[in-house]
Amino acid sequence: MSISSASPSSLPLPVSREVFRAILDGYALDPRGIHGAPHWARVLENGRRIGLVEGTDPLVVGLFAVFHDARRLNDDWDPDHGRRGAGS
Repeated sequence: MSISSASPSSLPLPVSREVFRAILDGYALDPRGIHGAPHWARVLENGRRIGLVEGTDPLVVGLFAVFHDARRLNDDWDPDHGRRGAGS
């Protein structure tokens, strides 16, 4: 399937269930909270939609969606959360 003919939700998940579980196990906040897994899913879906138009690498979009808030310490001001998430 080419990226141009794919729907966003038909593209594969960026990480295995085991990796996703490990991310959640290390997540300091409520995994259902404002920056938790539902947010990651929305970022993934929106990133995939934009990526289909812009021609971005779906793996990069997917990895960003899963990791970008993975190491937040709070739901407010956390300027280093992206750096920590990239290193997780």
